[in-house]
Amino acid sequence: MILRTYFERPNEPADKDPLVYWMANGETLKPITRLCMKYLCIPATSTESERTFSKAGQIISDRRSSLKPKYLDMLLFLNKNLNN
Repeated sequence: MILRTYFERPNEPADKDPLVYWMANGETLKPITRLCMKYLCIPATSTESERTFSKAGQIISDRRSSLKPKYLDMLLFLNKNLNN
């Protein structure tokens, strides 16, 4: 029912800030507000993906050339979330 309410609302102008929209409509759409904030907010830059790609290049070396993708993903995840 909440999703129907969200999808039946009139479209907002393209220049309106999505965070302003969710602040104004967050109470009405409370069950999906957090979900939308997490998945509909796209970073404005690619720096995070570039950092991850760079870190992967540092992990994969001549000695670790046979490292399986599964373990590389684990190492990248741990490296990213270690100090957070």
